Amino acid sequence: MSIVKRPLKALFIAAGVLALTVLAACAFYQPIFQTVVSVALTPSGDFEEYTPPPAPDYAMATSWVALPETEDAADRSPAGLDLDQQSMAQADVFYIHPTTYVSRKGWNAPPDDQASNDEIEAWVLPAQAAAFNGCCRVYVPRYRQATIASFFDAQGNGDQALDLAYSDVARAFENFLATRNEGRPFIIAGHSQGARHARRLLDEVLTPRIIEERLIAIYTVGQAMVPSDKVPTCEGANQTGCQISWNTQTESASRSIGTSGSICVNPITWTADEVAAPATANLGSVDFGAKAQVEDGVVGAQCRDGALIVSNVESRNFDYMPFGRGNYHRYDYSLYYMNIRENAAARVRAFLDE
Repeated sequence: MSIVKRPLKALFIAAGVLALTVLAACAFYQPIFQTVVSVALTPSGDFEEYTPPPAPDYAMATSWVALPETEDAADRSPAGLDLDQQSMAQADVFYIHPTTYVSRKGWNAPPDDQASNDEIEAWVLPAQAAAFNGCCRVYVPRYRQATIASFFDAQGNGDQALDLAYSDVARAFENFLATRNEGRPFIIAGHSQGARHARRLLDEVLTPRIIEERLIAIYTVGQAMVPSDKVPTCEGANQTGCQISWNTQTESASRSIGTSGSICVNPITWTADEVAAPATANLGSVDFGAKAQVEDGVVGAQCRDGALIVSNVESRNFDYMPFGRGNYHRYDYSLYYMNIRENAAARVRAFLDE
């Protein structure tokens, strides 16, 4: 990287951090949070008058954040460990990243937006997508993600921005199936906005034959999900062809994402009941923003009324809560990182043994 680009990159990162800090300060109170997002981060003008950035070409490697044949942050392992097994994996994962575009410049992110891509590479890939690199070859497309204000817009603009984002994801998935997957079994996974798009792939793209013959599981984490009529909710650690979702928060969280009736699969027990799992059963939490070390016994988990309830989080590495006090949305994967790694591998083995 040239000397000229370094200050520019630092400026992009600083701007993103400042925006998220403002959100964090306001997110303690949900109405204030939504007002600030609406006033400060909503793009001017309606979506219909907006010219979206150019669409990615998924035949090109540059339109993918991570590919198994490239060196990228999805190859990472926790500190002191070498867990990446993509070169010998018998399955694939199609991973859809969450919202990292916090801007009012447009309703959808340009695929080459520096600040949002820095966040994807520094945090999202190692903390989320890399959890699947022990069982699967990892594919993560770039897409014109909807800006964060899309989720709070009441004029229909946000829905159109999300539709545009999904259209990219659907094209990337078609490219994945047609030219990259080679007929192998696969997992679909995502977080937040990415989970929303993953669910639409299930609802609109996956045929019964593909589900039966190739879908190992779908992890739609960090978004309220009602049960699907195409696949069951996962009820056990080795079940395949099923859907998993959870939304992590304390009982007194100032803002909830999981709602009554939402799917909640406990990422420690991998059951959809309300049995509490102790922190001692947590195989390890990892914060890649700190030292990326595996921390044992950080937190337990219990599904309750559509949310994954936690208490007594025994680590200061998970204190940053941009979505409000007690809302662990940012850490849905990180708090249960090693459990997710083990579970994805277990489901792949079960699928291959069927």
